[in-house]
This record gives sequence, structure tokens and C-alpha cells, in this order.
Amino acid sequence: MDLDSKLLFQPSCHLVQVKAARLDGDAVAGVFGDEGRQLTNPILLCESFLNCRSNEDVLRFTKRYGPLFLQLVDLSPMGLPFSFPVKEWLEFQYNLKSLWGARTDSLSFPVGKDHNSESLDESFVLSRKKGSHEFVFGDLSRLINFLVHVLPADRQRACARPGCGTYFFASDLKQTYCGDRVCKHWAELRSKNAWWKRNAVKRRALRKTGR
Repeated sequence: MDLDSKLLFQPSCHLVQVKAARLDGDAVAGVFGDEGRQLTNPILLCESFLNCRSNEDVLRFTKRYGPLFLQLVDLSPMGLPFSFPVKEWLEFQYNLKSLWGARTDSLSFPVGKDHNSESLDESFVLSRKKGSHEFVFGDLSRLINFLVHVLPADRQRACARPGCGTYFFASDLKQTYCGDRVCKHWAELRSKNAWWKRNAVKRRALRKTGR
């Protein structure tokens, strides 16, 4: 699903390939590669971010998308090392989880400030072509924060199966379960049980009337 059609620009971020990354105690440490990456699925980015539950998940996310809190003024950081504490990553995620699915009438989104309200280099890239304006966020955390706020809240869900709780963006407003096979099967069984219970009442009523 696309972003709100009223959005007059394309949100973007300079994603830089990670050549290697590893867990180093309570931190993730790694080295940048030599190629940039284009973000093609912002919804998948949000789902992947929100559903990280362990240090290993944070590591996998970083290998795929890069560090959250790192502004790259130099867009050719090949070989440059990076490191960040997992605790800070998970604290930022916790705050955004509380906003997932929350309805707000308005959004105040300060430009040029990171999650600690420190200055960050961000910019509009304007084009003469209709609908091709772009806003480049200073780092990945800023892009995710923005997407969580602007994606339709009525489609931001957490899986209803007990013990799952996976965050997902519903393609159908009737969808209450994530796409996991176990959750789909559980939902089907629940629906069948509800059907049998409803019809059992009808059958008992028909037997009493002799029909």
C-alpha cells in the first residue's frame, strides 16, 4: 500500500550497505560497504524494525538496513567502522511501539533534530516533475519515526493471536492477524469453532420445535 496520497513528497534516507556487522557485548559493531541502497518498501522497513525482540534481531536489521543513529554526510563511507549500544536502539523502538496504531489529529515533526534534539542535516530535494519532490532524512531513525506517524493508523495492527503480538500493516481493514502460517491456522480454527457454536444453538432450537 502506498503512503497517503495527500503526501506531496517522497520520504527518503541515504541507506548505505553494511559490509559486516557483529554483536560486541551489548553493542553492534560493523563496517560500511561501498554501495548505497534504495529503500523500496517503507512498510516492510517499519514492520522489520518494530518486530525486533532480541540483540540478534537488531543485528539482522542492521545488516539489512544499516545503523539507526548515524548521519552520513560523506556518502562514500566504505570501510568506515560503526558501533552503537543495543539498549539505545531498543529504547527508541519502545517509544515508537507506543505510537503504532495511535490516532492523532495533528503531527508536529521538527525538522533538523535527531531523537536527542541535536542538530541533524536534512533537506528537501525539489524537482520540476510533478510528485517527484523528496525529503531526505538525516538518519534511518528519523525516517522510521516519520513513517510510523504518517501511515494510516487504522491499518497499524498487532497480531491478535495470544502469544504472537507481531506488528504489521493491514492490507485489509478486516485483518486482525499477521501473515504467519501459525497465526493464520489459529484464526481459521477460531472461526470454525465460532461457526459450530452458532449453528449448534440453531440445531438445538430446531430439535425442540420438531423440525
